[in-house]
Amino acid sequence: MIRGLIFSPVFKEIMAIAKEDLPSSLSTNIFDRCGKKINISEGDLYNYLVEFEFANRGREKTA
Repeated sequence: MIRGLIFSPVFKEIMAIAKEDLPSSLSTNIFDRCGKKINISEGDLYNYLVEFEFANRGREKTA
């Protein structure tokens, strides 16, 4: 299963994205595929991912 993920085109696409663009790309992809099923706007999803990214950056620095 992991081998399939590592060599999948989606994984390669995600790894090619600059870190700064990752929240935008992820929020767009998630919203395009699941937008009608989730109860959140694309902007709110983007903001959540940005906050999540900054929260994890703080953890990396303290570890």
